[in-house]
Amino acid sequence: IPMPTMSIAIAILLTVASGCADEISSDAPQFLKVYMYGSFEEPPEAVAGEDTFEPISQTYTLSNISALSNTEEVDLYDADPLELVIVNREQIIHETDISAYSETTLSNFTVEFDPTVSVVGKYNEELAFKMTDPALILDRDVEVKKAKGVIVTIKVQWKNTITRDTDADPPEESVVEPSYDLSAE
Repeated sequence: IPMPTMSIAIAILLTVASGCADEISSDAPQFLKVYMYGSFEEPPEAVAGEDTFEPISQTYTLSNISALSNTEEVDLYDADPLELVIVNREQIIHETDISAYSETTLSNFTVEFDPTVSVVGKYNEELAFKMTDPALILDRDVEVKKAKGVIVTIKVQWKNTITRDTDADPPEESVVEPSYDLSAE
């Protein structure tokens, strides 16, 4: 095949393929993904000092996720409660198809947990705290654009939430509740 003919053939194939890709992507399912991770940011309740530390992990039990579409509540979690071990790396804690809400606005994303949270420290694996408010709310509108998903991220600000008494034998630890920062894109 002569070079100009091959170039024209490749250009035609690329044009057709890109048209197909647009068609496929516009009908592709849209997903809500909820991420959660422990952040080395200090919550207001923490007391900084040489005897304050971060946890190794925190265990939450996810019970519900919902949002509002206009004034109607939308249930975005239809599974049994799910135990989640949160560490300092972002992880997906839930994913669901939201294609039915394409071209609409969702608001008041609410992620609910069991109030009791287990915490693992360096010396004590049986620490715990009760969440002051186990319903974390993202209080802003999020537009669900065509062929684009929504990502909600929960940042657990847990720096300096563990106090350690290393003079005790064995060392003793206590924990305070972290703060939570929700964002969406």
